[in-house]
Amino acid sequence: MRSPSRIALVMALATGLVVHGEASASLRQTPAGPSGPRQQGVERQRGTATQGAIAVEPSEVLAGMFYDGATIRVSAVVPRDAGIAMVCRGEDHPLVLKKRGRVLGLLWMNVGDVSFQSVPEVYLLNTSSPLGRLRQTGEEPSVGFRALARESGPDSAALPLFDELVRLKQGDGLWGTAEGAVHVQPAEEDMALATTDFRLPATAQPGVYQILLYTFRNGREEPSGRAELRVRRVGLSAFIADLAVRHGLLYGIMATLVAVAVGLSTGLFFGMGSKHGH
Repeated sequence: MRSPSRIALVMALATGLVVHGEASASLRQTPAGPSGPRQQGVERQRGTATQGAIAVEPSEVLAGMFYDGATIRVSAVVPRDAGIAMVCRGEDHPLVLKKRGRVLGLLWMNVGDVSFQSVPEVYLLNTSSPLGRLRQTGEEPSVGFRALARESGPDSAALPLFDELVRLKQGDGLWGTAEGAVHVQPAEEDMALATTDFRLPATAQPGVYQILLYTFRNGREEPSGRAELRVRRVGLSAFIADLAVRHGLLYGIMATLVAVAVGLSTGLFFGMGSKHGH
């Protein structure tokens, strides 16, 4: 178990990563000594470890050719007696799905569109305890899938199918809930350090993700903090994506040439193998 001084240091660094970026950078560059600049910087930040400060590690994810997802560690300074919910939320986009139904009682076909005005690409919710236990009032929560259903602004035909959308997103690993995944460790005075891990799937698109902190006290929900996580492509992966978006014709020609080359080399390989077999 961490000592109170260790918790205070972590809380201070968490605050520094978000609120005091310059001070945090200087800590990485200055030597650690009992009276050196690093110690002074820690002392300055320790006094500013305020409620709602969030640290995201890493704050930027680089997706290369062999990118297989990433684990994001989030730490936040919270009241000791509060229940905690943390959300990793991707960018919102309109979504149109095809609705399938039986035609003439025989064939399954597309029978219409189902439209949602605004749906997050990624929605991962971690809580310190079951969400129903965190909320003890009759107010509708602003976190969870029920909140997303209200925010998405579905038409009358889409609303009954929202549960199907949830299952679809969960199957892709883009949406999910993890109750009890936020760990709260008491610290000095009336504060605590809350930590959790989000698993960002490889299918998550590049962009800016919001890390949202909610605290629950006396059954009431309070938005308490926000930070950003950035995901961007690098290397060959970034080159191919940029080529496909900005130079579609060239990308198509190159893809065709690669497919032809692979087909010819495969034919030659198996052709040589059959000759040696005879």
